[in-house]
Amino acid sequence: MNIEKNDINISKLFEYTDQFVLTGVDGTELTVYVRLIGDEDLNQVRVHAIRESGKLRKNLYNSKWEDREAYLPDISKYKKDKIINIVTSLGLQDMTDRAIKQIDLELPRPKDLGSDPSLEEQEKYQEEVDRWPDLFNKKVSKIVTSFLEKRKKELQKITKKLLLEYYEEALIDASCTERLNRKFIEESTFLGTYMDENFSIRLFENFEEFLNTPTKLKELLMLNYKSLELSAQDLKA
Repeated sequence: MNIEKNDINISKLFEYTDQFVLTGVDGTELTVYVRLIGDEDLNQVRVHAIRESGKLRKNLYNSKWEDREAYLPDISKYKKDKIINIVTSLGLQDMTDRAIKQIDLELPRPKDLGSDPSLEEQEKYQEEVDRWPDLFNKKVSKIVTSFLEKRKKELQKITKKLLLEYYEEALIDASCTERLNRKFIEESTFLGTYMDENFSIRLFENFEEFLNTPTKLKELLMLNYKSLELSAQDLKA
């Protein structure tokens, strides 16, 4: 997370379209045009992604599903400490999110300067701004470490059988979240990628054609689309 307001390139707030050049194995170049999808498409994509996540969850709860073991490897023969490490690692993202929310309340950001600050005041302010990201990251790390230690102590008290149930639930949640995110960016990329600068001709005729395109190309197109999505880091000049 970054709060260096004086380093922010505000123009990037308005960059919702771009163009990229794809180069084929034979050296042929193709320019594609990408734009962020609108609210209507966004809602449609979100619903589709949630449905796909739901389908996967139902399959994973079905012990007879043929692909279940590919998502839920059997770790019942592992020692308890190793299972605990796996379970805690699966909850790492949630712990990090909780830590960030906690820090937003506990670690105040440098206050903005007045209307006519002296040079010395500007220097001190810049020093505080430059130091803040490092303080933030260290505090996140400290809190997450505390969460991890607490969670491991809790898991040490339960039976291995219950621990394996926790593992299954955590991995199902992680798998469904990954499926949701993947489907969301896939369909967003399909809807937002065009062959012309007027955004009237989509690069792919339908979603199935996009899904069946070579993996390397598909990943590149998704990366291009995601580059348009705003984040705190994207605002850095």
